[in-house]
Amino acid sequence: MIDREQHICDNMGLVHACCKRFLGRGIEYDDLFQAGCMGLVKATDGFEEERGLRFSTYAVPKIAGEIRRFLRGLSSMRPLWLPVWMSPVEPAEMGDLFASPLPPEELYADQLATWERNRHLSLPEQAQAFFVEHYLSGDILVKTDRASMLSSLESRAVFLDNDIADFCRRLPFRFKIRAT
Repeated sequence: MIDREQHICDNMGLVHACCKRFLGRGIEYDDLFQAGCMGLVKATDGFEEERGLRFSTYAVPKIAGEIRRFLRGLSSMRPLWLPVWMSPVEPAEMGDLFASPLPPEELYADQLATWERNRHLSLPEQAQAFFVEHYLSGDILVKTDRASMLSSLESRAVFLDNDIADFCRRLPFRFKIRAT
């Protein structure tokens, strides 16, 4: 059995290679990289060595798919960006499950209510409130990794522990934005 953390670190080059394919779309490289890292973690967790595939053959479509999912989320109206991107199932696929199309406004009603309730906040603070309410409950480390993107942390779930994640979540927002 391979060491998960080491395997992820050893294959970061795949993420960089995939991110280069998506440059020039008005999205910062760091954002593409973070979405790609989520794909790498999913690929690492889902890879079955006994099937005889090379890891890169399995991982590249997972990484590129996670980046595409990130970009698809940005094509929605702003309050739906985060729910569409964070959702494990695409809205169209949900419609297939229920045998009738579901409008995104109905599908993500709870998330939209959170967004509206925090309308008075700045965009990053709205996003932080969204993550805290919908994705950080229960000390879920993988979801904390996604929330780390909000805080511009260059870290991944495999390297975080719940104490660090909780500390970062409680920092005043003015300390979380990197000035470029």
